[in-house]
Amino acid sequence: MLRSALCILILSTCARAADHWYESRSGPIELTSDAPQRQTLVTLGDAEQLRFVLGRLLGVRDLQADPKVRLMIFKDLRDAQQAGATPSPNLIEARDRRALVLTAGQPLAPQTVRGLVRMFVERNTGRIPAEFERGLESFLTTLEVKGAHVRWGAPPPDADRDWARIALLATNPEYGGRAGILLSNLQQGASEISAYHNAFNKTKAEIEAAVDRFWAAKQFSPADAPSLPLNAQRDFDVHQLDPDVADLELADLLTPGSEAIYKRLVAKNIRLVDCYEGLALLALRANNSTAAGDYLNKAIAAGSKNSAILVRYAAIEKDAAKAKDALAKAVQADPNNAVAHHEFAAHLTGDQKIRELGAAAKLSPQNMEYQADLARAYLDAKMFAAAARAWTAAEHAATNDADRERMLKNRLEIESQRLDAEEAERKKRLEEERAETERLKAEAIARIRAAEAKANAKSPISDDTLKSAVPWWDGATAPARVQGTLRQVDCLGSQLRLVIEGPGKKTVRLFVADLSNVAVKGDPVSFSCGVQRPRPITVDYIPKTDPKLGTAGQVAGIDLPRQR
Repeated sequence: MLRSALCILILSTCARAADHWYESRSGPIELTSDAPQRQTLVTLGDAEQLRFVLGRLLGVRDLQADPKVRLMIFKDLRDAQQAGATPSPNLIEARDRRALVLTAGQPLAPQTVRGLVRMFVERNTGRIPAEFERGLESFLTTLEVKGAHVRWGAPPPDADRDWARIALLATNPEYGGRAGILLSNLQQGASEISAYHNAFNKTKAEIEAAVDRFWAAKQFSPADAPSLPLNAQRDFDVHQLDPDVADLELADLLTPGSEAIYKRLVAKNIRLVDCYEGLALLALRANNSTAAGDYLNKAIAAGSKNSAILVRYAAIEKDAAKAKDALAKAVQADPNNAVAHHEFAAHLTGDQKIRELGAAAKLSPQNMEYQADLARAYLDAKMFAAAARAWTAAEHAATNDADRERMLKNRLEIESQRLDAEEAERKKRLEEERAETERLKAEAIARIRAAEAKANAKSPISDDTLKSAVPWWDGATAPARVQGTLRQVDCLGSQLRLVIEGPGKKTVRLFVADLSNVAVKGDPVSFSCGVQRPRPITVDYIPKTDPKLGTAGQVAGIDLPRQR
């Protein structure tokens, strides 16, 4: 039994090596096949015309795919199964690109067209209204390509109003050729009023009314579409593939037989970078991060620059430092990998984080979360204007009303957040100023106390001096206090008399023997003689009536609130 299985495997491998595999390409779309060229090149031509027509509808020249797309076309189902592949209308993730596994002689299936359209829209445009995206996918499923002659407008079985909108704008001579202007304006964030006016000199309501009439009439007529002057049998360069390279491209589909092919090629020292990358991906699929890391290190040592694999490895690597290093290499390997930039940003802070999130948002304008993450990073950095722009981009990228409303709410809160931040900054500044003032006062008092101690040590205070000393005031134990409004200052030589209007309009006069011996809180005290501009004042004093001066006591401390 084992001998029979081995013989089958050897015969299968030899059969594939004996086949004449070739490749061709046009822009971001590649073809690899062993089927007759007259059948496969037509499929490549159909895909290229689809790319061109979609670009005209979107108003974008030369649509790109990142990663590229490989059409792997087998002779028939049996041929595909022998290679371990399964034909499918869906795009799959291969080693270093997306792939479509097809059989020769079959047109691009509607599901395949939808997948290609979605891929090109996501890679090349900003967010456009969801109804237009759905309409484009539906409209292009019936694209008819015969060499350089392309027609569009035939209704698909599931035609709906979204399809009708694109069909009207594309096929009706009144609007033909200007749908790209509308979609280009919308994806760049223009208002609907401006976008519709720039494209058709009409309002959105007028266009939607025309769509209603078109859809109700059910008179749908295919029309000639813009196209490339393309002859698939003549215009595409075809290159024969070395059997080992053909096997490598089969292995890149990451089928159950891929591991054996990669290891066989490694043993022959053929395309080591590609083989180690493929083996690393297979290990990642098996959640074996240890094996994946080993293969990835070998691939890097051999010169790998596969950004996608590095990102996938970082996602399962439990060591944060290793994950960060892998993502840094991913960004360096492919600066156009939006996912790499976004994931790398999660390991960074400050300006570096903003830079990486900005790159991700620019590369993937349709990703709402990328735009929102950028807005949050700007908010953390107090860059409010930039945050508002990022929230606007997130709003445009939203795919439903709930998300759109949420992004709008975040944008409208920017002004409040800016004012809150400014108020917090103002309070912080005032507190820092207050703390600095208190520090300076404390230092000054300390110097005074030191000078007093030094003077007292040299010249002890006499008994007569002690008898005439005024009791020390510390603010809380002063015998009397008056709070009111300073109305007048009478200058009596080097001495002062303060006239204060206290509670109940009662006038209180207090004597200042020596202003330098008065404890002061608040602004430094400096009085001009005469009537004063009304100013709140609190004075602690020692009651001691002086009939001659008309004062009720001697000032011990003054509190003048800070002037604003």
